[in-house]
Amino acid sequence: MNQTRKEVNMKLKQHPLIISFLLPVIITTVYFAFRGMAPFGQSSILTVDLGQQYIDFFAYFKHTLLTDPSGFLYSFSKGLGGDMLGTWAYYLMSPLNLILLFCSTSQLPSGILILTVLKYGLSGLTFAYLLKTNKFNSAFIPIFAISYSLMGWVIANQLNIIWLDAVIILPIIYLGLQRLILQRKVGTYITWLAIMLIVNYYFAFMIAIFMVLTSWFLNINFSTSRRQFWQNQWRWLWSSLIAGGISAIITIPTFYSLLTSKINYSENKLNLKIEYLPLKFFGKFFTGSLDFKQLPSGTPNVFVASLVLILFGYFYFSKQFSRKLRITHGVITLILFISMWFEPLDLFWHAMQMPVWYTYRFAFLFSFWLIVTAAKVFNTVLVEGLSLSALRKTLVISTLIIVMVGFLLPHLEYLTLTNYIWGIVYFALTATLIILVQKFQLWQVDYLPGLLLLLVGAEMTFNLVNSLNNLAYLSKDEYNVPASIIQQQANRLPQKSNDFYRVASTFMRTKNDALTGNYNGTSVFSSTLESNSSKFYGHLGDPDGDSFIAYTNGTTFSDALLGVKYYWSADAVKNPITKKAVTSPLETQTTRPDLNSYPVINKDKYVSTHKNNNALPIGFLAGSNDFKYQATNSPIAFQNELFTQITGQRQSLIVPTKLPTLNYQNLYPIKKLTGSVLRKRQLLNPASFNFTLQAKKGHSYYLTLGPDVSSKEVAIYVNGKKLKQYSNYRHTVIANLASTDKDKDIAVLFVVKKNNAWLQNVNLYQLNNQRLTTALKDVQTRSLKLTHVSNTNISGRITVHQKHQDLLTTIPSSTGWHVKVDNHPIENQTWGQMFLKIPLTKGQHQIQITYWPQGLTAGIVITSFSLLLLGGLLILKRRK
Repeated sequence: MNQTRKEVNMKLKQHPLIISFLLPVIITTVYFAFRGMAPFGQSSILTVDLGQQYIDFFAYFKHTLLTDPSGFLYSFSKGLGGDMLGTWAYYLMSPLNLILLFCSTSQLPSGILILTVLKYGLSGLTFAYLLKTNKFNSAFIPIFAISYSLMGWVIANQLNIIWLDAVIILPIIYLGLQRLILQRKVGTYITWLAIMLIVNYYFAFMIAIFMVLTSWFLNINFSTSRRQFWQNQWRWLWSSLIAGGISAIITIPTFYSLLTSKINYSENKLNLKIEYLPLKFFGKFFTGSLDFKQLPSGTPNVFVASLVLILFGYFYFSKQFSRKLRITHGVITLILFISMWFEPLDLFWHAMQMPVWYTYRFAFLFSFWLIVTAAKVFNTVLVEGLSLSALRKTLVISTLIIVMVGFLLPHLEYLTLTNYIWGIVYFALTATLIILVQKFQLWQVDYLPGLLLLLVGAEMTFNLVNSLNNLAYLSKDEYNVPASIIQQQANRLPQKSNDFYRVASTFMRTKNDALTGNYNGTSVFSSTLESNSSKFYGHLGDPDGDSFIAYTNGTTFSDALLGVKYYWSADAVKNPITKKAVTSPLETQTTRPDLNSYPVINKDKYVSTHKNNNALPIGFLAGSNDFKYQATNSPIAFQNELFTQITGQRQSLIVPTKLPTLNYQNLYPIKKLTGSVLRKRQLLNPASFNFTLQAKKGHSYYLTLGPDVSSKEVAIYVNGKKLKQYSNYRHTVIANLASTDKDKDIAVLFVVKKNNAWLQNVNLYQLNNQRLTTALKDVQTRSLKLTHVSNTNISGRITVHQKHQDLLTTIPSSTGWHVKVDNHPIENQTWGQMFLKIPLTKGQHQIQITYWPQGLTAGIVITSFSLLLLGGLLILKRRK
């Protein structure tokens, strides 16, 4: 037995880095395997944004690097088209993502699991390297490394895999800061801060603020003179600026991208507000203190091992550390603590953009601060022993906090009584072990590292299991089957080098299906979505948000305008043996009777592909008319104005239709639809009203619905089938009621679910599709003849027969687009509050439209200069 203990202790001393890497890898892999996550079973690691957003970006990442590098700058798969450099900077710049290049689309869930496990391991490795470089006792390094790699913030944000690089890189940046101040060596700090800025500028901002605080802390405590203090501060400043300059190739164009997206639509007022009772903060130090409700809003995830908490508290009571050290350290601790419940500081850490979901994203810095301090204290205690007086004070304060959390337990919905008790058990075991070790002076015994590692490892693993068990995950097939179907359908589309069209569908796995299928889409979910796209969809009558647009509520006109040449609809699926209907793997999001007028050109088990012969090209000529629409929350008026701009016809295309007679069931009658409040006669009984729409051949019928007409209040049925609409919209949308090839009566039923329901902006309209076809055939004769199409380069020929005409495009307008007519640059113009417009004179013209992100040239110059400057400084230093 003694021989075994010695062997374990020897391995801990000799291989602390390897052990610190392998332990979190083994723990997480065993857990994922036990849960049956791919590649170990039929479940997956995909949940929330990881399954609804990131995995589609990873599919796009593979396609861009392997087949189409132009997608690095711009992509028409991002909604109607958008800048991608900012998207790469936020989602995809981690070099670890290269692992995913070896995974097929169906293997991406397995690849993401491997990537997640690797990031857990690398977090332990870099923290262990920080301790080893600081001459920490090697045998005890894995104890603190596992507390760091499996801390509560990492567990809670495992699903935000793109953020975990910050946890990996932070210890190296901190090590670089130590070397900069204590040894006057700048290389590590500059290199890794620059890497962090390139990998994820958002979390680099948080780390940079933390470096400001810790540079002040290190400099005050370890500078021997005022002159040295200011020299160190100057060295830190110019090193930080060089690191920023090196990353400019990414950060500068990303900044311009944010000006048109996140920064542009965010409105965050500075409120002097306490966000929650600060005492609730301490509930997160108990195991399993995470559930799904904590993801959209909750207290910070700061769980660390009980050993860390005891040693951290001990630091402030022990006279083994200087008073100045404890005071300056306490200032930083206090700033971090207050930031996690005082809104102005919380807002500042998030770059003045309050997060939507996943609150207190900077909390990993607080956990790092706890663990790195605890490690420093432990290293001191190993040599000098414990102060029993300081330990006693620490345990008394800790006990008071535990009791206080017990009183708050009924108000901490994320913390169960069982987990509260387990937290006490682990804390008591840790405190007892420390007391016994001090009492019997066992600091140097061979088995202590293994015993502490077992205790801390068990506590961290218990928290991991309890926390992750509270989250639901997609099955492997819930991703694989629809993603594979989407890719198969995309591969069947015509592939021509000089053709451009968009694709829409009645179903969605996610709004980023176009990124997975690699086609020109109409929807997207991205934190870097341009605000103009959201505003345009809101005007058009389709669902929009600050970070998403969903083309689920189109009309035959908007289909044509946006060049939606192909439309996929989900077919009913039948069991091949019983011939009975079974659930389709494709979830239908919208009802589109308009597709009845689009011929089916391809059909398989799951999908019918419809062709829209009215789809307009990406560019076409129109008269030089001003776009006169003023925002009125009327998508019908907006589409009519777009129609006028394109065709020159002043008569509205989509017109109101007379409301048929309404029949009421348990409702008080109303005089009109829009603006009325439906009130039940008998509150406990079902209520509804219905009418019969006499639909004409070749006409489409639409119903506008205000954002307050939710499916929770009113359900709409057409001919007995529920009208499906995407549920999340903040402006008036257009619902497609009917479109027939013959005169037909359509039964429409409104079922009222609440005692009172407001019919906000509810109006009935019709569109003559024959008139639309005739008008658009004329527009199609004035189309741009494309000679080349890619994500960043569109060229073609056009002949203008009038003195002045505009070439209208459906390319989202952006300062990144550069237009040349007959090889002469012209200034960008916009039409329809969204798209690129090119004024032309009479004659034949060659058009070239290229994309180059704003700020990229300046970024390349600054990065090059910064690298040269750094190289020159290093050469000069060596010569000295």
